Amino acid sequence: MPFFMYQGSYTAESWAAQMKNPENRVQIVGQQACEAVGGRLVAGWYCFGEYDIMVICNVPNARLWRRLPSRSARAVLSNPARRRS
Repeated sequence: MPFFMYQGSYTAESWAAQMKNPENRVQIVGQQACEAVGGRLVAGWYCFGEYDIMVICNVPNARLWRRLPSRSARAVLSNPARRRS
């Protein structure tokens, strides 16, 4: 399966919620999103700069990958970007 990278920036509301209840959301949300399109999470990180998170996934094909971000991810992320390696 090909590797894909997804980057996103958290909304202000999402940052506020994370400050109230800190946990590893990159792992939780990244795994749910990758599995929702038939893939698996390889790794995920918080970043500095234009994007707040980066997730690497193995997904069967680009057609499935284009389904990201899921509705739940769109609620907490703005400015998404997808790339294929």
